[in-house]
Amino acid sequence: RDVTGVQTCALPISFAEAADVISAASENPLSGQLVGLDLIAIRGRDAEAKAIARVVMSLADELGCGSAALVAHAALLVLDLGLGRYGDALGHAVAVFDHDPINLGHRVLPDMVEAALRAGDPETAALALDRLAERASVSGTAWARGLLARSRALIDGDGGEASYQEAIELLASTRMAV
Repeated sequence: RDVTGVQTCALPISFAEAADVISAASENPLSGQLVGLDLIAIRGRDAEAKAIARVVMSLADELGCGSAALVAHAALLVLDLGLGRYGDALGHAVAVFDHDPINLGHRVLPDMVEAALRAGDPETAALALDRLAERASVSGTAWARGLLARSRALIDGDGGEASYQEAIELLASTRMAV
């Protein structure tokens, strides 16, 4: 089961085996370490996710590949948010937010809003919401607009019911499982 209590399927190959195969094939040790890190974090496998993230960050520093470290921060954001460690989650979100990499800068914004609010930092939540609003309006997809509505609902607190309903409607219209 993952951190949300959802039953997850068993894979016929372990992440460790997949990492070994990818590392050998690509001759890049970072590629192998990044395999499955997001999924391990989503599943709430704390010790395993942190261990892999430490290796990734160390290799990224050694190889001068900071983008890999940001991928690890994004995974740890999801892990810590799911486990209720909001201050830690926010730290990881800010690391990605500050660099704003094209491949995942947008992905952390909704989680950054939530982490910041839960950590008692509404100013940082507002910064993330502003960037999310810019990108959602440009994207125009139901997914982006739904995440924006959800984030606005979080910021609005008790007055956010209309935004929550909008988020539910928009996100339900996508192919993503919510």
